Amino acid sequence: MRASTFRALTAALFGMAMFVTGATAAFAQATPLPGGGAGAAPPPFAVGNLNNQPINATYGTAISTPYQPGFAYAPPYYPGYSPGWYGEAPNPYSGFMNGAANMLSAFGQYDINVQQSRLIGQQVAQSRVDTRRKQWDEWLYERATKPTENDEQERYRMAAMRRSMNNPPESEIWSGSALNTILDNIKKLQSPGMPSPFVPIDEDVLHRLNLKGSGSEGNYGLLKDGGQLTWPFALKAAAYEDSRKKMNKLMRDAVNQANAGDIEFDTVQAILDTIDELDATLTAQVKASEVSVSRGIQVRRYINELKQAARALQDPNVTKYVQKKWVAKGNSVGDLVQEMSKQGLTFAPSVQGDQAAYYAMYKAMSDYNMALYRMAGRDVGPAPMGAAGPGGFPMR
Repeated sequence: MRASTFRALTAALFGMAMFVTGATAAFAQATPLPGGGAGAAPPPFAVGNLNNQPINATYGTAISTPYQPGFAYAPPYYPGYSPGWYGEAPNPYSGFMNGAANMLSAFGQYDINVQQSRLIGQQVAQSRVDTRRKQWDEWLYERATKPTENDEQERYRMAAMRRSMNNPPESEIWSGSALNTILDNIKKLQSPGMPSPFVPIDEDVLHRLNLKGSGSEGNYGLLKDGGQLTWPFALKAAAYEDSRKKMNKLMRDAVNQANAGDIEFDTVQAILDTIDELDATLTAQVKASEVSVSRGIQVRRYINELKQAARALQDPNVTKYVQKKWVAKGNSVGDLVQEMSKQGLTFAPSVQGDQAAYYAMYKAMSDYNMALYRMAGRDVGPAPMGAAGPGGFPMR
């Protein structure tokens, strides 16, 4: 409802109310009441008390009216007033006035409700804006504090580095995992032109290291020395003699073919068939309890190494290894790291008889890594063999 219409209706109702109020007052003054003039009070009446003394029932005071036994005198009924009550006399116009007042009150309450609803609507809108602002602030906070993918990769790298520098399991050293972790860290520390510490490497250790390129499959370890295999003691039993002789010839033929750049399919397939023969012989001995647990584990490990060598023969990069292009070179750890970085090489798992060389290489690379940290004035993860320095880092 418009404000002008509301004001006009209010004025009309107010004028009507004033008119009705005046008419009601005039009517009340012009109408006489029984027992007196207009608006006169009712006459007193007498009742008996315990002392048989008359009293005024209206005012509660004694009067001189004599006592009349038999019944008490009841006052007559007057429409305008009742004994003891002095309110406005009811009239036909009071309902209209009351309704008009209620309507005016309803109009006013309606306008108040409208304004309150608008206020609540504004508060809701402000709350939405405040919520969006808080959501935006939260997103900015999370974006600023949430680690990025590079941060997570660096954290994992440092965790692996600490593990590799803190006496890792021998299996991680022999598999080349710990060596590759330290290698990656050395590459990050050693910048071009930076003086590097000298940590020598024995030539026999270099010869026993197995390297591989990125994406290469298998292990080339058994292919060195022209394919000449060094069989473990458990496989020198008579039950394996025929398979050993066959495998020695096939492996030499495969290496010669790889050196010429063309490995025949039949040669690799014959190697795989011979590996299956060795596996079947071992299984039969285990079922017949003809081999001890330790010797059975030794045979199983070498059979797995032969399988890795067969996979390496199927790798297109096998020629680079056989032709001595992927071999460990250098007189020190720094030279070896530089040469491996140029060709993108990493450490491959060791084979039977190379474990001691891998452990010696691990020690040399650990010493080199810590020397680089000292030269840079930084700390490194826990020491592999010594006590930890400040913050849990080794300081030798």
